[in-house]
Amino acid sequence: MTRPSPRREFLARVAGSGLVLASAAMDPLVAAAQAAAAPQGQAMQWDDTWATALANAKYKAVVDGPEIEEGEMLWIAAAFLDGLKQALGAQDGEAQAAVVIRHAAIPLAYGDAIWAKYPVGKKLKIKDPVTKKHAVRNPYLSVPEGNTEVAWMKPYTLTALGARGVSYPCCNRATRFFASQIAEWSHQDRNVVYEELKANLIPGARLQPTGLYATMRAQQVGAAFMRG
Repeated sequence: MTRPSPRREFLARVAGSGLVLASAAMDPLVAAAQAAAAPQGQAMQWDDTWATALANAKYKAVVDGPEIEEGEMLWIAAAFLDGLKQALGAQDGEAQAAVVIRHAAIPLAYGDAIWAKYPVGKKLKIKDPVTKKHAVRNPYLSVPEGNTEVAWMKPYTLTALGARGVSYPCCNRATRFFASQIAEWSHQDRNVVYEELKANLIPGARLQPTGLYATMRAQQVGAAFMRG
């Protein structure tokens, strides 16, 4: 019998561990963090400024990004902003998008240092469009300076869209699982890796309880739902 690929194992285990909001209490690490961070009877506090900014925009959308899929979620966000500009003259800021990075796409929420230090690309079979090899950097964060072969990608990178006001609420549950994966690869404590991940979020990324919560929150403030 053929053994499932590392990427399929990752998808299956994340799906089993993080798709139901009510199951958060089952994770002892999450429960401990909530108990330490919030007074009894109150929910843990999360950075909601991205949702406030989204609410204040005239045109707004949330792009659900559970898979990397060659950066499709970023193409959709760019197309949303560009379409509004072309059709209605909406400027960046007047039109805003939130790209929810969750599930198997969660490695995109973390900077080049994480990808260089740990074998993320190799273990999860993620290729760099520049080198065509397993990524040793976040392949959708930016285009390397001086590269002309994939210069066309620049407007669709996390950095370029962030400069246009796109925010990146990302799944804390998937992050905890990602930390446990890295901990297995590197023989470290997963809490140590989790703290390292939090310190290496890409610009514009904000941890949320789950990606599903972030998608709901964006819709709550009036954002149109789009799927990456």
